[in-house]
Amino acid sequence: MKKQNFIFISLILLFTSCDPPHDLIFINNSQSVATIRIDIDTTNEFNKFRYFDELKSDSLIYKIKPKDTITMFFGIGTWSDKEVREVANSITKIEMENSDFKTIYKSNNAIKKLLMDNRDDKIGWETEIIIEIK
Repeated sequence: MKKQNFIFISLILLFTSCDPPHDLIFINNSQSVATIRIDIDTTNEFNKFRYFDELKSDSLIYKIKPKDTITMFFGIGTWSDKEVREVANSITKIEMENSDFKTIYKSNNAIKKLLMDNRDDKIGWETEIIIEIK
């Protein structure tokens, strides 16, 4: 009986105290260095990027080596539709470029669709947005 109680209590604690981190991840699966530029609306009072150390004036720029990743941490929880909209509203443009292509997302709808379409389901919750550069 004690073993069953222990297992039951452990399961309750696992599921009630589990606040997974939610991240925005860029993976460079191409053969060349990729550059990611995210232009931020710094006038937005609820700007989700305001505490990022690497934010230079109004943009974030990352150079990602082939087969490497960049992870941007946005706290704990899941990527609900509301959370994705808040992040998308903080972004004015996303540019992804390597030696073969350059892709630009300029409208709020395009940015929101990119983020929504790339949510990844982990342990039953959408805790990551993974954008692959191929």
